[in-house]
Amino acid sequence: MGLVRNGKVKITAKRDGHDSINMILRRHPRTLLGTTRNGSLILATIDGRRPGETVGANFVEAAQFMRWLGATQAINLDGGGSTAMVVGKKVVNRPSDGAERTVGDALLVLPK
Repeated sequence: MGLVRNGKVKITAKRDGHDSINMILRRHPRTLLGTTRNGSLILATIDGRRPGETVGANFVEAAQFMRWLGATQAINLDGGGSTAMVVGKKVVNRPSDGAERTVGDALLVLPK
């Protein structure tokens, strides 16, 4: 689902079939991917569902966050309880389920 296009917030939720109030306006954990002007890759997670600690982000907040990180293009990947970032063999965020969720897909960034 698109968040940032050509450096501007451009939410494509309706076009991408995610146009419910729950998906767009409510805050959830998010998994985000973007690229910068020079082609660098940005992978980010936003934790959520922990009142008093972190509440997540809605689509506009996620887009603004990616722009703040320098993204000129950005998309929202899976989120909610599936939001987990592993670096090496360690989970480096705090998944909302309390632990890494067993899921059938992942985005891997591997060395050449």
